[in-house]
Amino acid sequence: MILEDEIHQICEVIKNKNSNIKFVGTTTAGEIFNGDIGQRSITVSIMEFENTSFENNYFNNENNFDLGVDIATSLFKDDTKVMILFIEGLLNNGSDVLDGIESIDNTMPVAGGMAGDNGAFAKTFIFDNNGVYENGAVAVSFNSEVLKVITNYQLNWQPIGKFMTITKAEKNRLYEIDGIPATDIYKKYLGDKIGNELPHSAIEFPLLKIEDDGLEVCRTFVHKFDEDGSLLTIGNFEVGDKVRLAFGNVDLIINGVNTDIQNYTFFQPEAIFTYSCASRITFLQSDVVRELEPLNDIAPIAGFFTYGEIYHSNSKNSLLNISLTILGLSEDTSKKKVTLKKEKSVEEKNFTTGKHFMVLDALSHLTNTVIDELNESKEEIDQQKQFVQTLLDSQEQIIITTDGTQLLSANETFFDFFAIDSIEDFIDTYDGKCICNTFNTNAPKGYLQISMGRESWIDYVIARSFGETHKAMMSIGSSDFIFSVTAAKLPGKEGLKSAVFTNITEMEKAKQEVDTSNKHTRESIEYASLIQGALIPDNNCFKNYFSDFFTIWQPKDIVGGDIYLFEELRDKDECLLMVIDCTGHGVPGAFVTMLVKAIERQVVAKIENDKNIDVSPAWILSYFNRKMKKLLQQESADSISNAGFDGGILYYNKKDNIIKYSGAETPLFYLEDGELNIIKGSRHSIGYKKSDVKFEFKEHVIDVKNGMQFYLITDGYLDQNGGEKDFPFGKKRFASLIQENQKSSCVNQEKILLDTLRSYQGNEDRNDDVTLVGFKI
Repeated sequence: MILEDEIHQICEVIKNKNSNIKFVGTTTAGEIFNGDIGQRSITVSIMEFENTSFENNYFNNENNFDLGVDIATSLFKDDTKVMILFIEGLLNNGSDVLDGIESIDNTMPVAGGMAGDNGAFAKTFIFDNNGVYENGAVAVSFNSEVLKVITNYQLNWQPIGKFMTITKAEKNRLYEIDGIPATDIYKKYLGDKIGNELPHSAIEFPLLKIEDDGLEVCRTFVHKFDEDGSLLTIGNFEVGDKVRLAFGNVDLIINGVNTDIQNYTFFQPEAIFTYSCASRITFLQSDVVRELEPLNDIAPIAGFFTYGEIYHSNSKNSLLNISLTILGLSEDTSKKKVTLKKEKSVEEKNFTTGKHFMVLDALSHLTNTVIDELNESKEEIDQQKQFVQTLLDSQEQIIITTDGTQLLSANETFFDFFAIDSIEDFIDTYDGKCICNTFNTNAPKGYLQISMGRESWIDYVIARSFGETHKAMMSIGSSDFIFSVTAAKLPGKEGLKSAVFTNITEMEKAKQEVDTSNKHTRESIEYASLIQGALIPDNNCFKNYFSDFFTIWQPKDIVGGDIYLFEELRDKDECLLMVIDCTGHGVPGAFVTMLVKAIERQVVAKIENDKNIDVSPAWILSYFNRKMKKLLQQESADSISNAGFDGGILYYNKKDNIIKYSGAETPLFYLEDGELNIIKGSRHSIGYKKSDVKFEFKEHVIDVKNGMQFYLITDGYLDQNGGEKDFPFGKKRFASLIQENQKSSCVNQEKILLDTLRSYQGNEDRNDDVTLVGFKI
């Protein structure tokens, strides 16, 4: 493309002028320089600092969250004050990138935005000293002891209408609001003219949500999916987000800038970077200069119009739309007060002229729609009263209401149970004392018992059922009935209470039968656990080979699908260590481990019978693959079995000082001279229907020496969800953990690994079985 060639030429010119200069750049949807704007122009901003150093780089990762992690890990230093980040604007999810950065450090200010291409939405570029890129991000960190940083943003779009709830969304694709397709919401409240012109009409009427920290975030749209009425946004939505429609007014926006300019009174920026949404220049048009002029009166400004701007506030970096974000920098350590120039008069405009007529038309439609909804709600209130009583009468439970002194209402089930026609009949028949005879005062332990002579059995039951459920046994004639009783206070009149009596007689009888059956089943599984535990090797055998070691084997359930096996070979100069993660966990996984053990015995027998055989972990994995597929008949088209395992096999010859390793989707971590190495397993599992019976696993040979440490691990530890974001623990955290604690004994490492996992897991459920074996040479 000609554009890419031009960028290369610009980069060469800059480098020819000064080979030591560091720079990052991006294509835009418009350029900002000293209060003026340009389009399809080239803007170069050069800054020289006295007490600030820089680091810049290009980053790329298919996973945008991991891309953010890579950026923060590489560029954030102890003295980093701020980072400017340019993200390719069409292929990347900027919100996910910022979430990745925040997972490393949520206090570091980040500014910048998504690359643009003047609204063509065809291809955007980013670039730096080393090249021009069509994906990923470029970033530069500012490292200094004296650099001062200020961030700010302008939005000033006005909310209208009621709060609505996002009911269906997948990151930056919005499907439904209040259970209605997103495009239909616009038609309902703003009319067909606005709805039919989506996504472009949303520039004037974006969705506005308020974050927990009070930050107003607008979301506009770049594409409409006609097949389902969904809309593609620049930033993400989450189900449950509360949003309102918003509209733009030029005078309100410009006046907001003039008012907010007082924030700079005690901060003297020497340079200002501005990153403004492309939608903002589309809406404000030539008036966009008016909101930039006050900033240019303070310090020279430079920036561009983006496809999503980055803003930092309250320990959070957010991807915004339709806003103007501001980054002020200064190395001046003095506290000089800025002398602001007199605000320029704003030319008065008629709100209903020109493009703003569409705004007025939409607001009128909104007002009429809201009025209609209020009228409909009055009719609904009258209908709801009748509906509630009908609903209560349709329930099988006894439902009553009392004010603490008398029974006020009840449903038909109540009257049918006591064989009466009205509340008056109930009061006449059961006068408060004899009703106590209805409840069995000799009920088993755990059941609510009613004392004879109590005046109000209803209030007695309700008072003891707030916040929890009680069981009450009631005798009618020769029959005993068991009820589950739940009570609650009702809004409105003080003292109004309600109780629900659910007849659980048959359920309790069935529960007793199920409890008996479950007891027998659990006892059987616990016995199976003893059998599976017997397969786990005695750890004393490790002492003949390793100077220190630890093992962690924690099934998620009573039995599990993880297993580790250890075998001494031939003249006890050789051994095999296998760490296996079978299909599933619990009882199904445990059955597969028994099959693994049986095949493992065959493998060991072959090795013991042939003293000259060259032990090969890769061959052993291939043998497992063939045997499991054959035993489970998984090569048959009619087979419904699809079991198998992932795992790693390690062979150690202490006489020859070598280790051989082969993995099926399972890595080997090892430390040599303090440096961490990771051997990835082959991208192939064992035994499944789709597993290739002829697949050849890769084998790795390692020359070992004293002090080296090795770790074999199943994915239960790495995939455990937790932390603030409820993300998996991951290989990176695990790698850092073992590297940081490599000088500790294996006993201490085991404790650190388990404590760290429990802390990270928090209140989350355990995902899977956890198995980990570590040893030192």
